[in-house]
Amino acid sequence: MLLLVTQFPQISGDSLNPELYSIDENPFGVPYSTWIARWWNWTTGIPPGDHPRDIEQKPCDVSQKWDKVWFLPDVLDGNFTRNCEIPNGTAIFVPITTGEKSVAEDSDLVGKDPNMVKRDLIAGAYYCDNSNVERSAKVDGRRISGLEGNLPYRTNTSDIFNLSWNETNIYNVKPIEDRRAFAEGWFLFVKPLPQGDHTIDLHSKISHTNADCNYDGTTKWNIKVK
Repeated sequence: MLLLVTQFPQISGDSLNPELYSIDENPFGVPYSTWIARWWNWTTGIPPGDHPRDIEQKPCDVSQKWDKVWFLPDVLDGNFTRNCEIPNGTAIFVPITTGEKSVAEDSDLVGKDPNMVKRDLIAGAYYCDNSNVERSAKVDGRRISGLEGNLPYRTNTSDIFNLSWNETNIYNVKPIEDRRAFAEGWFLFVKPLPQGDHTIDLHSKISHTNADCNYDGTTKWNIKVK
């Protein structure tokens, strides 16, 4: 399973969709893989009552700690229209589909051989996403090309990273001292949009033999750049 970390070759720049950062870039001096880890720490660090993913009326400015990048929550099962105001000059990072596994979710891994733990975390992160059967996105009505297969947007954290969980979180995971995790998926990293009104449309569907993996979700983001 370790081959999964490197099986997707990277492209140089985003020739398909110039409004996006490509997975081989370092937006704002930070590797793309690190932004994936930061997004996961963002989503696991917010208590359920404040999380903008599960509460449609919640503002999208919760825990936005990075000056130049705004995180949006991933797509849920169902159809939603959401509103978000972001500062001018801010890029947007949002998963289309993302999977993760951490030692906190499988405490049997604590104290086990590190190579075995790494294999298990990688396999777990990919488990549901390998059955993702539909992906699509639009930015301001323009269809994003290249989402049909694994290339060019499927990528990962490139290695194990540290994932912190809030004591209460939307995933119902109990934090433990061992913070090792791995994450992967398809993401949109939208370059800063001009001031004014914009839209980001996302769709994702997983069809898996394990019903716990399955969902079919569409989210329309109405974005106002202030």
